[in-house]
Amino acid sequence: MTLLTIFCVQTFGQTISDLTANAKEGTAELKAIYDLDVFSYFNLNDYDTELKQAVFKKTEDFQSKLTELKSIKTEMLKTTYYAKISEAFNRQNYDLKRKGFEIELGMNWGMGTMSARTPKSIYLDNGGYILLKALPSKQNAAPIMGQGVYTENLFFVMSEEAGLEVENDKENIDVYFFFTPN
Repeated sequence: MTLLTIFCVQTFGQTISDLTANAKEGTAELKAIYDLDVFSYFNLNDYDTELKQAVFKKTEDFQSKLTELKSIKTEMLKTTYYAKISEAFNRQNYDLKRKGFEIELGMNWGMGTMSARTPKSIYLDNGGYILLKALPSKQNAAPIMGQGVYTENLFFVMSEEAGLEVENDKENIDVYFFFTPN
């Protein structure tokens, strides 16, 4: 996925609403569209076993829905989406040595747990997540929480002047991730 991160209220003379006007908010259904998952996208809950799904896949109704979903996917692959993280800077102060802010994207309690999360993933406000493989984040061990637990952090380099603006208005700073699925 192509990535652009914007972290301030105004960027290059444009407001966030100017930028989001040309994008759609990412939703949990993006994964179902990308995977051509007819059952999830169309909420076909009656087909709850492999056998029921296999039989339904042989019907004209399934083929019709699959064709429709392929068309939706074609449009999705041409569309820019965004995901937003609110209040990411609330607990962070400017790091004078590194010249920026490090925000936490999430914690990974390890595979096999309910709190496992894929590295370089961003949770969407409306459910689901997106994987941004080009995201320059780093996983750091959180030994105080136990072995195998990691936090994922993203560092924003900025001048001291810009950092002061962020520190003085932390509660109003959101992080936007703009991406085009691929």
